[in-house]
Amino acid sequence: MLIVLPVAILVAQIALVNNGLLAMIGWGAGLEIVLAILVSKIGHAYGARLQVKLEREWGGLPTHAWLRPNDPTHSEKQKLLWRKSVSEASGLDIAEAINTGDSAEFDKMIADAIMVCRHKMRNEPKAELLNKHNIAFGFARNLAGMKLVALIVCFSCSAASIYGSIWHNFAMTGTAILLLLFVIAVVYYCLADNYVKHCAIRYAEYFFAALTDMMTTK
Repeated sequence: MLIVLPVAILVAQIALVNNGLLAMIGWGAGLEIVLAILVSKIGHAYGARLQVKLEREWGGLPTHAWLRPNDPTHSEKQKLLWRKSVSEASGLDIAEAINTGDSAEFDKMIADAIMVCRHKMRNEPKAELLNKHNIAFGFARNLAGMKLVALIVCFSCSAASIYGSIWHNFAMTGTAILLLLFVIAVVYYCLADNYVKHCAIRYAEYFFAALTDMMTTK
């Protein structure tokens, strides 16, 4: 929205001045549809790149990090319960990997085990809410990956709209909306990474809750 909408509004303002109301609607709506498709693909690529960076900063995704023996986020008893559920669902012995003392191998086993668990839980009724949190995390990640692009686009469109309002009679309503979008882009630029982490934590909470419930009722 913070990339597609500002461009569509600016184009609509230009079209309204030059060609009238119908042209404004046509140009604005048409461009928004085309840009939405393009930006969704680019956003996924930027989001995937951002996730790699954030995983390094966090020490891994919460679904992985919380299983490590030295992670202080949760109690050891809770981690033992989660490791047991992950081991039973994936067929990979997490406890054995810990005993080897090889942290690199342990991280690889966690990644493999979580991947297997996610595939097994994909069509589970108890994991229905988990899928929604997965979508929320992906959306937040992709949007955060485009935060700098969104900021630049919102600033450029706002500046162009202000110029047009002063010298070319652009509609002030569109300029006001663009300025509001620019403010939103600035705020989101500052908060985006923290919101992605919030979504990752929420996903991990529901992941382990659903997995533990699934394994204890089998």
